[in-house]
Amino acid sequence: MNLDRPIKVTQSRSFKNSALRLHPRKKLNLDHAVRAIADNPNLGFKKKGELSYLMVYKFNMATKQQGLLGYECEGGNITIHLLKIENKSADGFLC
Repeated sequence: MNLDRPIKVTQSRSFKNSALRLHPRKKLNLDHAVRAIADNPNLGFKKKGELSYLMVYKFNMATKQQGLLGYECEGGNITIHLLKIENKSADGFLC
């Protein structure tokens, strides 16, 4: 990706609402994941099928939780969607 110009990161409404409800420690881990994506937009893996426009990045939210960030890159703009936060020890969704 061309890093000559700054990358603009925008958040979807669902991402913003989900991020507001997070514990401060989880929010810090989420912020680190967003920065990692902004630094290297090719960090995630590309979805297949109807969601082929979406890249997905897995990261650890807390000791037993994993988060999935979905994002799309268009030029120098990155739009981020929080797809889910799941508990690794159970199959339930928390967000």
